[in-house]
Amino acid sequence: MTSRETAYLTTSLPAGQARPADLGRWARSEWHIENRLHYV
Repeated sequence: MTSRETAYLTTSLPAGQARPADLGRWARSEWHIENRLHYV
């Protein structure tokens, strides 16, 4: 079974600087920090 999830990200970067790979890396690092802070 295959599933798909969509995540929306808001940024103030101009479109030329908001590359998908960079945004994905940033979002994953933020989620990692959140998970470390809130889940023991």
